[in-house]
Amino acid sequence: MDSGREGGSMKKPPLLDGINYPFCKARMKAFIKSVDEKSLRSIVIGWTPPMEKVGDKKEIKLKKKKTSGLQMKNDLEWDSWNILETAYEGTTPVKISKLQILTTRFEELNMGEDETLNDFNTRLCDISNEAFSLGENT
Repeated sequence: MDSGREGGSMKKPPLLDGINYPFCKARMKAFIKSVDEKSLRSIVIGWTPPMEKVGDKKEIKLKKKKTSGLQMKNDLEWDSWNILETAYEGTTPVKISKLQILTTRFEELNMGEDETLNDFNTRLCDISNEAFSLGENT
């Protein structure tokens, strides 16, 4: 892999070109985690504003006097992350369907007579990466 292109190192984020989503998602998680693990957690899980306990009553959200740039950035990143996930992976039923298709592709995987070991390994890794990007532990 060319270390000068986007996503080729931990210094440059990956470039999403429309067909490399599974690769890009894994690399972007690693890239964001290398910058700040808390940022990755807030993007993947979502950000919750600070809470305040009032007596014995349940917690309430603190009133925001001014929206901080960091909060707006986190909200935007979380929204963007979810939009990309839904666009490329689909909703939960779609993800399940895609995982079933990947399972079938894996079960029917055979190495062709004229296929090199490297090509077969690439096809196997593609299936594994797609399943991983859909949340399946392989």
